[in-house]
Amino acid sequence: MSRPAARALLLPVLAAWLLAACAGKPPEILRVLWQVTLVDDRELDAHYTAVSLFIRPNDPDGFDDLAELYLINDQEELLWRLDPDTWQKSGSGDSWIGSNGLVLPDGAPLPAGEYRLLLRDLGGESAEQSLQLPAVGLAELERLVPRVEVRAEEIRVQGRGLARQLWLYDARSNYLTIRPLTGDRQPVADLLAAHPQLAGGFRFKIYTASGRQSIGTLSGPYFWEP
Repeated sequence: MSRPAARALLLPVLAAWLLAACAGKPPEILRVLWQVTLVDDRELDAHYTAVSLFIRPNDPDGFDDLAELYLINDQEELLWRLDPDTWQKSGSGDSWIGSNGLVLPDGAPLPAGEYRLLLRDLGGESAEQSLQLPAVGLAELERLVPRVEVRAEEIRVQGRGLARQLWLYDARSNYLTIRPLTGDRQPVADLLAAHPQLAGGFRFKIYTASGRQSIGTLSGPYFWEP
């Protein structure tokens, strides 16, 4: 074979190799976490149902290559879109992206059924995974909203529910920690001993589990001041 002929054969092969080397690899959805919550928002004086949805993604081209995350219900023609400007990022080590505020305009529970998760990168490559959300009734969740009484020495919580958590924030609404609530009373002294910076006051919310996986209520914020 002559040199010109060999060169003519080599150029297309080289071009194809370079194109393959430069092409991005598709992202992956490694894990999915979701939760349906009836929010008893005491600041807005409103009840609404929100879905918290977070995924642990992987992109061989780097985390910054991730561009869009969609939650789609094809049957009901519903769509939520998140991007780096709107999604929340959490986790030390493994990164999670998502949102705590996927809601319908009227605050009703999202329709039960199959949803699609679509993760897309800057190059247009994508990964997809299905998700089943259960049927959730507002009446079922509203029965779990607790009665909370804030006193100087203790926080009293009464109502239904198998398990409760206290979500603790400082006076400026910076998140601190989650503590399990055992019984119907939480001594304030125990909270201040663990977090002395809260001596001037703090905010908190109460999460109540329904007994069904990933379904519950979140009530608050409440305020404690010395």
